[in-house]
Amino acid sequence: MDAAEHSKTNKDTVSKRRKTADTDSDDGDGVFTHTNFPKFVIISPSDVNKPLLMISPFVLSKALQAAVGTLKSVGCQQNGNVLVETDNRTYSTKLLALTDIAGCPVQASAHRTLNSSKRVIKCADLKLCKKEEIIEELCPQGVVDSFNITVKS
Repeated sequence: MDAAEHSKTNKDTVSKRRKTADTDSDDGDGVFTHTNFPKFVIISPSDVNKPLLMISPFVLSKALQAAVGTLKSVGCQQNGNVLVETDNRTYSTKLLALTDIAGCPVQASAHRTLNSSKRVIKCADLKLCKKEEIIEELCPQGVVDSFNITVKS
């Protein structure tokens, strides 16, 4: 069997793979394990009458630094939320626990899409494995979902 025939008969396994401890993230349910944590956190105002855009960027930066520590990056989004990037588990935990910044009540949550990634894994050995088995065995690497793609010949 040549390479072309072999590739037509194999199934490609596509996995939603969460970034591992080197690149940080969650397990897909919003629950962070001991090796993964959210690298990107969204801070949004709890009170609609006090948007975060009304706070000076200098005051916001100093308030975050006082509450959490030195962060990798801080930026405002068009909708008025603040996107914070950190590479430290302790800082991430402190960010998620924030309830107030510079007198403005806030809510913090992990960013839904920036803390995850999708990957395609092509492996003939996984052709006969069940979805649950693949997820269970690759869970330590941050895999939270999987599905097989069948290539018709």
